Amino acid sequence: MTYAKAVGPKFAGCFMMALMLSAFCLNFSTRNISHPSNAHIPAAFTSFLMQMIIIGVTARITAIFIPICMACVYITQRLYLKTSRRLRLLEIEAKAPLLAYHIETLSGLPTIRAFGFEQAAMKHTIGLLEASQQPFYLLLCVQRWLGFVLDSIIACLVILIVVFALKVGSSASAGLTGAALVTVIACNQTLANLVESWTMIETCLGAVQRIKEFSEQRPSQPEDDEREVPFEGWPAQGCVEFNNYSGSYGSTSPLVLKNVSFTIRPGQKIAICGRTGSSLALSLFKLLHTREGSLTIDGLHLASLDEETVRSRIASVPQEPLLFKDLTVRQNLRLDGTTSDAEAKTVLEMVGLWDKAIQQRNLDEPMSGLGLSEGQSQLFCIARALLRQSKLIVFDEATSSLDAESNQQFQRLLKNGFHDRTVIAIEHNPKNVLDYDTVVVLHEGRIVEAGSPAELAKVVDSAFRRLLLLS
Repeated sequence: MTYAKAVGPKFAGCFMMALMLSAFCLNFSTRNISHPSNAHIPAAFTSFLMQMIIIGVTARITAIFIPICMACVYITQRLYLKTSRRLRLLEIEAKAPLLAYHIETLSGLPTIRAFGFEQAAMKHTIGLLEASQQPFYLLLCVQRWLGFVLDSIIACLVILIVVFALKVGSSASAGLTGAALVTVIACNQTLANLVESWTMIETCLGAVQRIKEFSEQRPSQPEDDEREVPFEGWPAQGCVEFNNYSGSYGSTSPLVLKNVSFTIRPGQKIAICGRTGSSLALSLFKLLHTREGSLTIDGLHLASLDEETVRSRIASVPQEPLLFKDLTVRQNLRLDGTTSDAEAKTVLEMVGLWDKAIQQRNLDEPMSGLGLSEGQSQLFCIARALLRQSKLIVFDEATSSLDAESNQQFQRLLKNGFHDRTVIAIEHNPKNVLDYDTVVVLHEGRIVEAGSPAELAKVVDSAFRRLLLLS
């Protein structure tokens, strides 16, 4: 976790995703790979029990030492289990940086190739790979230690049988003593399989428990009787109010929003500039932990509502366009396919796609047949958000994937198409926010300044003007 905190928020999120992926891979592989061997545990236990009976019958004088040996085996198994569990957890954490770097490398592959960083990236990957294998090597060492200890216990039992047969003497014949020795030696492999299989069962149960805990883990919510049920059509106005709000990605993580206070009036178009602007958008969907203050929409505190209600009532357009190529155009506008031709035509005309790409086509044909560019795909996602009739729309860097023509269409839509809706746009290009009513500049989670973009652009020492000049 310290490693994740030492890097930027984007890589930290990538690291946490890799950590979860590593945990799921190890947990599922542990459960699935070990399943066949665990099925033979009853047979191994029965075989071991029969061998102990044979030893007790053929070498009766040594039967008193069998419980002592079993106690030693039990203690050894508990020590091995405790150590192997910790090493498996270390293996999960050791693989997380490797998976995180793979994710980062895949997303930045064109840049790596363009600047010739292949050798440096390969060297760094090999270093992370070697570091990720260290816990696995230690686990193999512990397994060899287990085999050595079990061999030593069996060797001690063999020595006891021989000593008692030669020195103490017994009523057993040489044949029975030999049978006891052969059985003890054969018992070695059976005992090793039994201990390792039993340990694997307990490890698998721990993996299943971790998967179950992860599936049931949810952010803290108020009890059902404490939750407010928003009225039908909420939010009806789109009034958003941040009151001294502070939030973080985790309950113990550093704050990403600090004492944020401002109000967004119904129908207002507001742009958020700054590196932590996306965190503010996440807070609207209850993806941040509220540490201080409050956040209300149309007078209802989001803390008193469950995530499903909030996320189903607010329209959003992410940075990357999301289209389902195998579904029809109608289903992409609304997944249940209930969009009428008139509704589809209205919203697609608003974003400028009806005449250019869809007018001559059937709304029930696959989305892949339209051949939309990336900018047009993003406009289609905006049309989908318009169709939801929500009074609050959040654009999270939605214009970053728009080409010049699509961006002009979006700016025209911003002036004429959202007159009755509240628009919150996360923008990293200050030139795109000049037509908004208000711009809020964030720096390190705090509001630096807020006001009209046109007025702030005229202030010589304003933060917005500096961003505008740097863009």
